[in-house]
Amino acid sequence: MEERKEGVSDDLQILFKTTATIPISTSECERDFSSMNEIITPLRSSLNISTVSALLFVNCVDPSLTDFHPETYVRSWLVKGRNSANDTANRKRKKKIEKYSALWKLL
Repeated sequence: MEERKEGVSDDLQILFKTTATIPISTSECERDFSSMNEIITPLRSSLNISTVSALLFVNCVDPSLTDFHPETYVRSWLVKGRNSANDTANRKRKKKIEKYSALWKLL
């Protein structure tokens, strides 16, 4: 049978029951520190703190792919004047000048 605390409102009773279901463990914290070690590698050691924080947040509290709707982010990206993925005007490459072409012809 449930033990009811005297003088505690019903709202707080619900809170007490809810917090009683939270497991006492450091495993989540350890997983998050492991995620941080995966984000900050020797090759990516110069990231800003805000960037690391954002990457860590997404890694630990990410939405499932079915819940993620990127349209608003893409619109804000394009409004800022950035290029879209299918922008062909900026993908034109300049012809590479081959300075060793005469040497290659000899081989």
